[in-house]
Amino acid sequence: MFNNPLANQKLDNLNQKIAHFNKKNQDSLFFSLRRGTELMEQIKNLEDKIINVKILALNQKRSSTQNALYSSRIIISVVAMATICMIIFIYLFFSQYIKSRAVEEKELKELNENKNKFFSIISHDLRNPVKNIALMSELMLSNKESKTYDATKLAQMISSSANNLSSLLDNLLKWSRIQMNKIDIAPEEMDIHKIAIDVIRHQSINASTKKIEINNFIKPDTKVFADQNMIITVLRNILSNAIKFTDKGGKIDFYSITKDGFVEISITDNGIGMPQEIANKIFSIDFKHSTKGTNKEEGTGLGLKICKEFIDKNKGIITVNSEPKKGTSFAITLPISAKV
Repeated sequence: MFNNPLANQKLDNLNQKIAHFNKKNQDSLFFSLRRGTELMEQIKNLEDKIINVKILALNQKRSSTQNALYSSRIIISVVAMATICMIIFIYLFFSQYIKSRAVEEKELKELNENKNKFFSIISHDLRNPVKNIALMSELMLSNKESKTYDATKLAQMISSSANNLSSLLDNLLKWSRIQMNKIDIAPEEMDIHKIAIDVIRHQSINASTKKIEINNFIKPDTKVFADQNMIITVLRNILSNAIKFTDKGGKIDFYSITKDGFVEISITDNGIGMPQEIANKIFSIDFKHSTKGTNKEEGTGLGLKICKEFIDKNKGIITVNSEPKKGTSFAITLPISAKV
């Protein structure tokens, strides 16, 4: 310190200024350090934000890529499924087409074969009775003056040929209608006992000519569900055959058995019979086996084929068992009601 007050005052002022300057410098340095720290933190935060933005962008890009891959997989799967479905559709379509063509070709072949067999029947079996009628008529006319012929016998022969011709034409008409699906089926409940009585009455003249006994052992009120006209045609054809191949004084019996919702009708004769291997084929249109009856009656075998068609259309079954020199038995199975 100085003895001079003025000097001391100036010294104090100088010290104060120095202290103030030092304090100011300290405060400025602290502020600078603090400001630098804050600035560094801001820079770090900014870098963190930039990094987060980059990460978010990368995640979004990755998500977009995954979504695109997922969408691509879905599109590929849909296209693959559509292709597979198309291939399956094309395969099924062409398979059905080929199968349909095969069926059509088979049906066309069968129709052509049936047509040939039809004309074969006409050319052979239709010609014979017409030829017989013509020959016998010529014989009657040529011997009219001399009276050397047996008029009754010739008349019987003409009648027999005419009946055969009528039966053949009737069967041909029915068979052709079957082939063209022109026959309507009208099934109904009916008493097969009464039907058998009518059928037997219709054939009574032919049976009496050969003194053949026909018995109806079908129980009264035995019901079946079928088309009446078709069943009458079937029974008439079978009974006509039985009379044809049964010797004079023979016997034909009608029987029936009811079981499990069905009725089995049998027509059994003690006629000349036939081998079972032939009996197994007589319903086939392919089979041609002409045998004259015990009284030299002629036939085509077409009637039995019609029988098979009619029974099939009525959801029934027809079978035949035969043995040479012992006889033949036809069995027809028909439902009792429409529910069977």
